[in-house]
Amino acid sequence: GLGPMAGQLVHFRRYATGDNAYAVDRYTSEMARLYDVLDARLGEVPYLGGADYSIADIATFPWVRQLARLFPEEPVFTALPAGRLPNLRRWADEIAQRAAVQRTFAQVDATPSSMATATDEDKDRFFQRGAYSRA
Repeated sequence: GLGPMAGQLVHFRRYATGDNAYAVDRYTSEMARLYDVLDARLGEVPYLGGADYSIADIATFPWVRQLARLFPEEPVFTALPAGRLPNLRRWADEIAQRAAVQRTFAQVDATPSSMATATDEDKDRFFQRGAYSRA
């Protein structure tokens, strides 16, 4: 559930209009729960799939990294405060040191986001709201 829940959190915290307090609280809480699940799993094995680095780690790491970057004010998503989520912290630090991960995110960080320059109409089209709503 990490990707879908993180996606909802990002949407409601960054792009949704109006009062979204309920949605923000709900998805922040769910992401904190999922981080606890990840931490528990990583307390049993070195990687999400077991003893070896796998596609599960490759697919999960970007969500952990991105939430820390998007919400630096939110302690559960930032650099994982000391004493909290030690297994997830160990895992994330280890993954971040991999050469392929560093090369990939150097390219990602150098690529401008189209959302940074998107107009309100662009966002309406992207999120299928307003004149672009299918409802």
